[in-house]
Amino acid sequence: GATLAYLRAVLVPLVLASATRYLLAFPVDLLTRRPMGCFGVELCAQPVHEPDAPLVVRCLSELFCRLVLPRPLAVLVTLGVTGLACSYIGVLLMDSLRTFSARADTYSEQVRRLIDGVLAWLDGLELDSLPPLRLEKLHQLVGQVPLTGLVMSVVEGMLSLLSNMLL
Repeated sequence: GATLAYLRAVLVPLVLASATRYLLAFPVDLLTRRPMGCFGVELCAQPVHEPDAPLVVRCLSELFCRLVLPRPLAVLVTLGVTGLACSYIGVLLMDSLRTFSARADTYSEQVRRLIDGVLAWLDGLELDSLPPLRLEKLHQLVGQVPLTGLVMSVVEGMLSLLSNMLL
């Protein structure tokens, strides 16, 4: 346990690099090998298009089947496309979290109303086997829970996770 904590600065980048290599191996192979073998079937050996296909379709089909990039260039292209996709997802998440944090007071008020409704429903039940509910005491406990602070700490944790993931 202590050794892993000590080596965290080395192990985290190493694990992320190996995972990235494993995940991006197929797109890199797709850009560097022709024909490609997939479960015993040769792909991209010949351009696939109908004889009467439009010129654009024929050109794109032939370009894709004949395009073979050097491995370093294929790695750069794959990393660039992956980086753009991750950046786009990050921007979407950041915008969603910003909107969520801007409406945190509204959400905490809705949670309070929901809890009040549940407490009123529980108070309306006549449960003979249980001691009588102390609705006032439960309302006091609910009033002491800092829901807005709780929501904001969850949002901050998600933002921290997102920033660590993108670094």
